[in-house]
Amino acid sequence: MSSKEKYLATAGPKSVKIWSVASWTLLTCIPTPVRCLSLAFIEEDELLAIAMTNNQFVFWDIQADEMVDGARWTDAEESREAYDRRWPVMAATSASQCLMAIVYRSQDLLVWNFEERRLHDIYNRECGSRLNASSTVPMRKSTILCLAFSASQTSTALVAGYFDGELVLYDTKLGIVRSTVPAVNALCMTSSHDGRTLATGDAEGTIQIFNLENIHRLYRITFNAEFIGVRALAFTGDDLRLLDIRGKQCRVWEPRALLRQEVDDDDSDTLSLSTATHEVEFTGAMDLIYITCIAVMEHGQYILCGKDDGSVQIYECAKGETLQTLFTHKTAVKHIKFDEDSNTIVSLDQSGTLACYQLVMLNRSKWRIVDIFDEHVEGAVDQILINRGLSRLLVSSGEHHVLFSVDRALHKGTISRAFKTASVSGHTWSNHPTSNDHVVLFSAGRAFSFSWHDLK
Repeated sequence: MSSKEKYLATAGPKSVKIWSVASWTLLTCIPTPVRCLSLAFIEEDELLAIAMTNNQFVFWDIQADEMVDGARWTDAEESREAYDRRWPVMAATSASQCLMAIVYRSQDLLVWNFEERRLHDIYNRECGSRLNASSTVPMRKSTILCLAFSASQTSTALVAGYFDGELVLYDTKLGIVRSTVPAVNALCMTSSHDGRTLATGDAEGTIQIFNLENIHRLYRITFNAEFIGVRALAFTGDDLRLLDIRGKQCRVWEPRALLRQEVDDDDSDTLSLSTATHEVEFTGAMDLIYITCIAVMEHGQYILCGKDDGSVQIYECAKGETLQTLFTHKTAVKHIKFDEDSNTIVSLDQSGTLACYQLVMLNRSKWRIVDIFDEHVEGAVDQILINRGLSRLLVSSGEHHVLFSVDRALHKGTISRAFKTASVSGHTWSNHPTSNDHVVLFSAGRAFSFSWHDLK
């Protein structure tokens, strides 16, 4: 995201795309010969800096929509022999420092000044700057698993997490190792927007929060359940919450360490949090099965829930308790509908399997299901819709729409009509508010009425 939140840049295997945040439209697509390592908006968001795995750095002028400059960071004499024939594995960019840090497997950390098009330094965790080191003794090298610059406009901090678990804080101005912390085992890390806080996540799901200027540990969240490794971390815009992605879920944390004072002031009368590490053990289950879609039945007495493990369950609204698992799809349930008149459920999973079952109530907490039909539909389904009495079922996949005729007595569903509409985003189908015989399509700011019988 650009600093003024005007542009968003995304990278794929063979291209980089720039989007307008205001309109969410694609502005340009930039072909890249190899995979992109890092993206950064610079020069007041006028240029996009793109670092790639072929050891090249290019600048894209957003307004002119053209490449304006480029360089190879391995052309410097000090780095050519050790790095030129190697493929970098990751990179991080600091727009305020005009620096990019590039990671190579089992090599020292290379730092490039992209404003001056020169090698800034090479860092080893034992001595800091290799270019200014006085010792000629071979130094220990180790692979870096993650790294991050401080996001502060005035900071010179660069943090790297090494394969053996050590966290190392470099000062890019002085070329020194400012601090180290052992056994952090970070797989991912991120800086807060104000540059004061660093968050790390490891393979066991532990989240740790540090003061970025000295990597003093402030807060640690551990888990007593079966662990799921942290894949990515990000701070919210106000730096008061931390988001982490693990498995299929994104969690939002609000650790009190993020509420510490803006500045350290020994004479302040305001409350300051202790500098000791605050330990929190999370006791919730990490393998929760999440609800992906719902449908109300029996005038609100019960709720049908489709879940990401493929199950369809009935909940009692009054107590919020699960009463019964009715049936299970092979993949997560995307859509579910219930028809009161026929007591019939229609559900669709991620693989495109459409299932239709009739419910027979045995008592207030148990049902029997009767299989009506199942069908596989092609494409990414956006919506399913049923008419009253469930004699018709509509499946909409973007611009493709299929109408099924449902015969519950014969336990089958057959395609009555399939047609295609103009390629316009935002198609939405809805039952007609006053006529059970009609269905309405909303598209491109217009409404179209169709007959439920034949979709004409």
